[in-house]
Amino acid sequence: MFHLLNFPALAGLAARRPLAGRLLGALLLAGAARSASAQYIISSQTDKARYTPGQAVAFNVAIDTPQPGQTLLVKYYQAGTLVGQQTVPATLATTNWSWTPPTTDYQGYLVGLTLQSGSTVLD
Repeated sequence: MFHLLNFPALAGLAARRPLAGRLLGALLLAGAARSASAQYIISSQTDKARYTPGQAVAFNVAIDTPQPGQTLLVKYYQAGTLVGQQTVPATLATTNWSWTPPTTDYQGYLVGLTLQSGSTVLD
């Protein structure tokens, strides 16, 4: 199951002229079925709607019932091509990290998040 999360701050940007270094305001959350006791991603956001080339993007993800050993597998895509990935510890209710996109101007990016415990996908 896939979840697409749109950030309200970006409503209507697709219809406007491209903006320098903007980050596509959607996170693709690859998930599994949830049960009452399952851990899952509650919300995700970035600190801004658009960025200048070379500027770092700050991410914030809230996780329901985090457990020791959980991680977020983060994949960064541009035009459907994987341009980077990293694993972020996700053992707290709020997980923060940053990423600096490639410096090519007028690009949009999609970020895929997978919450894991070892090799088990949680959300």
